[in-house]
Amino acid sequence: MEIVSASYEDIADIVELYQQIVQFQDQMGQSQWKQSDVTWDALTEIYSLEHFYIARMQGEIIGACIIADYDPIYWPKTPRHESLYIHKLAVHEDWRKNGVGVAFLEFFKQEGRRRGLDEVRLDVRAYKDKLRSFYERNGFTLVRIASIFDDYDTALYHARWED
Repeated sequence: MEIVSASYEDIADIVELYQQIVQFQDQMGQSQWKQSDVTWDALTEIYSLEHFYIARMQGEIIGACIIADYDPIYWPKTPRHESLYIHKLAVHEDWRKNGVGVAFLEFFKQEGRRRGLDEVRLDVRAYKDKLRSFYERNGFTLVRIASIFDDYDTALYHARWED
């Protein structure tokens, strides 16, 4: 498996993966994103192609995420370039529990170190206990629970390291 920057040729596969994730979440009764949230137009309202990364195995995209140096929604007071943020981490259902998510988190932390940052950050809906446990097992610590929107309690996490 390799994790690389996405290219224009990957856009359709990324959108298809995110649409599959929305359907899966809806079937499991754990809706988080809407189909309208994962169109390319919606995904690129804030982020550009350079922020997208994919996990590829044998030529197939098996995961995707967004890594950016700003987060105007969940961490609005933090200036650009002070931290990295990972969003929309998604793993194809055939590859779940095969280390793809862990590989993305390690890649994310390594990218933060490579850029000379002291920490990386992420957010997750507060009620998603399994996902929160996954992040905690992989070195992330809860910073706080915040009410971002009226009905959207979010757990904000970071991973820090010493020089």
